[in-house]
Amino acid sequence: MTVPCQWMTQRLVEAFEEHLQRVRGARFETCRAYSRFARQFLNVLFADQRVDPCAIQPSDVIRFIEAKSRRWRSGSVKRVAAALRAFFRFLRVLGVCDVRLDDAVPTVACRRLSELPRFLDESQLARLHAALDPSTRRGRRDRAIVLCLSGLGLRASEVAGLHIEDLNWRASTLHVRTRKTRRGDVLPIPRDVGRAIVAYLRDGRPPVQDRHVFVVHRSGSPLSSAAIGKVVHRALW
Repeated sequence: MTVPCQWMTQRLVEAFEEHLQRVRGARFETCRAYSRFARQFLNVLFADQRVDPCAIQPSDVIRFIEAKSRRWRSGSVKRVAAALRAFFRFLRVLGVCDVRLDDAVPTVACRRLSELPRFLDESQLARLHAALDPSTRRGRRDRAIVLCLSGLGLRASEVAGLHIEDLNWRASTLHVRTRKTRRGDVLPIPRDVGRAIVAYLRDGRPPVQDRHVFVVHRSGSPLSSAAIGKVVHRALW
């Protein structure tokens, strides 16, 4: 590939996409997405004019990522960051930029379900409960999960870790195997929480050998902490 003394944005982006395809062996979707983000970055700096890679500063990179972070979700911003790192490495391969701009790309935290609210007020909690359909097996399970979270104050990992043996119906208590303090705990089961769990166990939970309370209906495997979080996510949105 010949290296022109000056680049127009479109030609440089096309060369980047070609590099991703032929040298890096990237998938078509990845090539298109990465080249689109590179074009956006260059248009912000050079307004679709001639590009001078040596004029790009680390501060330009940081401002671009910060602007995306204010508008986009963390997962999308993380993809933009990956695209820019690849683009800046490509500039070094061309020999048109000696600065390691890829090191200037900020690390984007992408925590799963980070868009969920930290807490719910009474009206939001009522809407959440109303969104759960108790007429279906999945709805009964999800309702029991949400009430364990909201009524007992359990964390997702604690709900995921509940076993049938942890439910003491005679004493109306629930044994939490692991809490944040790394000690077990015994909690009283509120009436609405107990009713929801019973409804799920009687007519919702599949007859599987696994002793976890909450399981995947198709496979019978225990629900993970991430799956517990997704239950809330579905109900809210």
